[in-house]
Amino acid sequence: MNLLIIGNPIAGRGKTFQRVEKLAGLLKHNGHRVEVFLSEKSGDASLRAASIAADLDRIVVAGGDGTLNEVLNGLVDPSALPIVHMPSGTANMLARELDIPTKVSDVAHLVDTGHILPIDMGIASGRRFLLVAGVGFDSFVTMQLKEMRGQTLGYRGYFKPIIKASLGYYPTNVKVWVDDLRPIEGQMAMVLKTRYYGGVFVFAEEARLDSGFFHIRVFPRGTRSAILKYGAAGLIRKISRLSEVVCIKGTRVRIEAETALPVQLDGDHCGWTPVEMEIQPGVVPIVVPPRSRYN
Repeated sequence: MNLLIIGNPIAGRGKTFQRVEKLAGLLKHNGHRVEVFLSEKSGDASLRAASIAADLDRIVVAGGDGTLNEVLNGLVDPSALPIVHMPSGTANMLARELDIPTKVSDVAHLVDTGHILPIDMGIASGRRFLLVAGVGFDSFVTMQLKEMRGQTLGYRGYFKPIIKASLGYYPTNVKVWVDDLRPIEGQMAMVLKTRYYGGVFVFAEEARLDSGFFHIRVFPRGTRSAILKYGAAGLIRKISRLSEVVCIKGTRVRIEAETALPVQLDGDHCGWTPVEMEIQPGVVPIVVPPRSRYN
């Protein structure tokens, strides 16, 4: 096969460069033609994905969920080319959801033996996303993370942006419209396509990437104590036990706020409210292991 590897060398703890080199060597040994592209700054992955060759058989994305999002938004046709993910980020939400291996040799094996799963794609005010959108405290954290672009993070690297976000965060009333229902009021909202959030939290146990639905969570309060309460419930997978949290499914979402709030998509800051979202079922072909729970 003719393969292109797009890698983010600072993803996770900055070990992606060595992982990409090893993967490229294994794939070449297996008889594949391999080109490697390593991004240097934000947006590079999108630009490279926008100019892929017509004879390409697979695109391999080495990095975290944010790198996947960049590649997805660069592709001219997101349904045309199967994507193999080599998870090298911090949260790796897509990999956890689809049981994608992290070991380099296993990813090389996945290229040859994996099954193609068409998963749903979200569109938020014109930008594509695969996993999650958020308006609230999490979107303030991603706004702080954007200022740290170019630094290797890991989970410990989130400590500083979380502290800065908590100091600058202000609970603001939001309204959430789902399909043709009446608006739901609260102070934070999540629009999920996956069970895993941030790699450790679960806010929608029943979510699937191929369900054709968003799983929306509207939280009534955005105070620090409430955020800790919701986070604890997410850690133990009991968010649905909190009667105050609105849990609903839908295919179209609009979120407005009294004052403009940042919006995060797949863990990256991507604009401000108001934001409109819709789901497009079965658009993006992802290569998954034969033993993935989705098979």
